[in-house]
Amino acid sequence: MAPRAAALIWSAALFGCALRACALHVARSGAVRRASERLGVRARARMAGPRQPARFATVEALEAELRAHVAALPAAELDDESLPPPLAYSELSRNGRDDLARAVMDAGGYIQMSRRLGLRWALPKKAAPPPVVEVRNFDPREALKSGFLKLGEARSATEDVLETKRLSEFARREPAQLTPQQVGRSKLAELLRPARAPYVSTDDPLPGRQLLVDMQMSLPQRASAVLLAWALALAFGAHPTVPLDGDALLAARGAAVGLAAAHAALGAYAAVLAAGKGRSAVTWALKAALAGAPALAELRDERTRLRPPTPPPGDAGGGSGGGRASSPPTVG
Repeated sequence: MAPRAAALIWSAALFGCALRACALHVARSGAVRRASERLGVRARARMAGPRQPARFATVEALEAELRAHVAALPAAELDDESLPPPLAYSELSRNGRDDLARAVMDAGGYIQMSRRLGLRWALPKKAAPPPVVEVRNFDPREALKSGFLKLGEARSATEDVLETKRLSEFARREPAQLTPQQVGRSKLAELLRPARAPYVSTDDPLPGRQLLVDMQMSLPQRASAVLLAWALALAFGAHPTVPLDGDALLAARGAAVGLAAAHAALGAYAAVLAAGKGRSAVTWALKAALAGAPALAELRDERTRLRPPTPPPGDAGGGSGGGRASSPPTVG
């Protein structure tokens, strides 16, 4: 019973401490809230100032307060039209008279009160936009007259402008209006113009497609690769379905080693043969080492090699600059 009584006493003591802590917390929070409210009231009273009554009994009292406020302003602010009106809400708030701004709003607005007091109420006018400058075509002769360019620069620019106009007018002429000499000169210039070399793309997709074709394996090649794997597994692995005695196991291992050596030799030969044919030596070495003779037969067959597309007959020699050069025709 003694331990149980001690536990009850300790529980009651802890519960009492918890209640006391809660009471202290509530008391402190209430005191803090009341203190903050008092500070807020004092701050608002300090910001409002001693001369800011909340309401005005009559409009005449508001007018008297507004006249006193305007009389305290500098005379330059009253007459300067670039500034806002003295009774504007922004101006009253800027001068610390928010009470007057609220009272003017309730009395009908600052425009009405400004008219009653004979004060300026119009807002300042916005600045006029800059004039639009007309952009004209550049004429060097006018620039020379105005002294914008020197004499040599003006003459050079004038000659360039005239030459451009002359060339444009010459290009707009019809062929029937040209003289025979002009027609002959234009044809001769076209014939003697150097031929442009044909564009040959360096990003030829043929090697990439050839590599993809070489990596594929046919059915005989896959069968040969499976046969090699089965022979190696039978000779050196534990095959439960085909038990072999000592002599048969030695014979199987010898045959598997010979088959693997033959495949390796075929892979080396395929690498040399593929390098001579311009094919991937690594790809064909691995392929022949796995598939054996069927892979080597595919490599020796030229039908498996991709060919570049042949150009049309009309494009042979066209634009390449080859062939016999024709003599230029005589103009006369």
